[in-house]
Amino acid sequence: MILGTRIYRTIDDQQVEEPITVEFKYYPPSPGQRDSLGGKRGAGPPLEPNDPAEIEILSVFSAINGNDFELTKNEEKDVMRQCWDKLEKITGHNNL
Repeated sequence: MILGTRIYRTIDDQQVEEPITVEFKYYPPSPGQRDSLGGKRGAGPPLEPNDPAEIEILSVFSAINGNDFELTKNEEKDVMRQCWDKLEKITGHNNL
């Protein structure tokens, strides 16, 4: 999926708006492995916990010149939140 957004950075005491494009992948939640019960595979108690949904940022680049763009940890957190928000709008679900 692609997300077009803007981040704001302070450069030489001025707030600068940076338009960026983010390519990300969504991994839906998946059930953890379960034990057998009465010969039926996967019907028993869990052997491992369920895997939660995840988002992986594949690339971030400048929307102006197409160059790779490095995010700070705080910017990455903000961009991840925006990716989740986009998914929620597309799917109509708020518990992905």
